[in-house]
Amino acid sequence: MEDGYSKNAISLYKSNPKGYVYYLNQRVRITQNTKQYHLSVSQYISGCWRIGYSNWFKDFTDKKVLLVVLPMALKNHLKFKLKNILLRYKLLDI
Repeated sequence: MEDGYSKNAISLYKSNPKGYVYYLNQRVRITQNTKQYHLSVSQYISGCWRIGYSNWFKDFTDKKVLLVVLPMALKNHLKFKLKNILLRYKLLDI
């Protein structure tokens, strides 16, 4: 069962893109272990791509980690795009 945030995530981050980027950046800062840190950074990158935030590379301080998790972020972003296409053409039910 989805909560309200998960169900309305697209409209929420489109209506407040700067707040969404701040939320993702905050999640990166509070992670405790390396695996979660890399996952949060990849979600930060793909989230910035979703809303069209172009300063994601300049704003993030840990450039080495950005480059390491870039393939994971690209996979997440393409998965999100594919899901939206399938939903738009009603080929996928949620």
